Amino acid sequence: MKIITILFLLLGTGSFAQHNVYSSMFWKNYAYLNPATSGLEHKTHAAALYRNQWPNITQPYQTGFINANMRLGETQGIGVNYTIDKWGFCRIQQFKGNYNYQINLAENSKLSLGVAGSYFTTHCNENDETNNEDGINLNVDFGIAYIWNNLLIHGSINNLIQENPNSLNENNAINTPGKGFNVGASYDFHLGKRFTLKPQFLGQYSNGFTRINMNMLLSFKEKYCIGASMTARNNYALIAGINFKKKFRVTYSCDKTLSKLTNANAGAHEISIGYYLK
Repeated sequence: MKIITILFLLLGTGSFAQHNVYSSMFWKNYAYLNPATSGLEHKTHAAALYRNQWPNITQPYQTGFINANMRLGETQGIGVNYTIDKWGFCRIQQFKGNYNYQINLAENSKLSLGVAGSYFTTHCNENDETNNEDGINLNVDFGIAYIWNNLLIHGSINNLIQENPNSLNENNAINTPGKGFNVGASYDFHLGKRFTLKPQFLGQYSNGFTRINMNMLLSFKEKYCIGASMTARNNYALIAGINFKKKFRVTYSCDKTLSKLTNANAGAHEISIGYYLK
């Protein structure tokens, strides 16, 4: 079963060494991807997300995100992020702190420049008793974001001080997430007074591996939303959510694949709880 687990991981992510955590509801984790987005769209925003990948196999791939962000005055934003990634007998945890400076360019438009410092811990324990492998690493991210009315454009460089992203430890397990780039955009189209259509795009690159994410969300009265997303790697997801008091959001997504792995891959399930205050 361990071999099957590793095969799935290789097919789904390209390689162990280029590993970076992934979510179908990527807009919930903009602050994880790009420090320039902390406190940019909302004065305060926080989210917790859980993803269970391939739940039918013995050792599924599970990811958890928690982030909290806020704007300080009119020109600064801060945020904290915690992620945990568990696959097979390995576990990676990351703690990240964000800071950005926001420049008012014109009416309803801002340019944000951000930096993040992160702390990684890795642990692999194949037999629960022997062959333990641990690692501690520090890293830095830089990001830029521009917001104007309903438009958001952002880009970031992650894990800049990765010394040897293609190295494996003696257990053939990942040491740290690899250096990568992210670019994205979103826009809110108001369809009358009740409906909002929001297309979103995210492109990710890490150590030779590229992922293109496209998403479309339709909201009704800022309370209910449905949507769909697709990646260039033959995965799609259906999404549904509900807002409470225009501040709290609960969203669920279910992923499927269009490849030959459909019969073996039961997909992935994600659930997110968020808080947003403009």
